Amino acid sequence: MRNWGKCQKQFTTLVTLFLPKPFALSIVKYSDNEGYYLLYLDKFGEEQADTYHETLEDAFWASRNLNLA
Repeated sequence: MRNWGKCQKQFTTLVTLFLPKPFALSIVKYSDNEGYYLLYLDKFGEEQADTYHETLEDAFWASRNLNLA
């Protein structure tokens, strides 16, 4: 299996560079998928973007390293 960790980190960085600052973040797991999605939400709760992560730990890592301050 291919290691997507580096690509995930690069994509997460691109999301934060090109989209408005998210109002909220949410981590979701869909029943038909083994991974987790980090959702970037606007102030109305609408999804702006998402990033896929193989583990819950990876999704938490990405959410903590977005430099949103």
